[in-house]
Amino acid sequence: MDTHFDIEQTGNKQMPYLVPDDFFKKLEEDVMAEVHTEVNMKSTRRRRWYIGSAALAIAAGVALFLVLHLQKPETDAGDFAYVEQAFNQLNTEDQNYILDTYQNDVFINE
Repeated sequence: MDTHFDIEQTGNKQMPYLVPDDFFKKLEEDVMAEVHTEVNMKSTRRRRWYIGSAALAIAAGVALFLVLHLQKPETDAGDFAYVEQAFNQLNTEDQNYILDTYQNDVFINE
């Protein structure tokens, strides 16, 4: 096998094919047009993704607001009658546990 390559000999050979005069200019224009199309498609996809994400975030916020607003008790925050009523419905053992926990709470009894 001949492993010696002489660059000087290749310069004398004529190319085995021909291209039209405006081939490379047209090739460049085609490539640039394709790149421009891909860039536009990516920016359109990105814009759609941002709009979709924003719409989803707004919908989630509205849903969270509605869930929290609908679950709000109808009684006044200063009225603890409903708390006392719920406490009275517990058995004695549970009532004692809650009272002991409340009395021993380090954050409440500072």
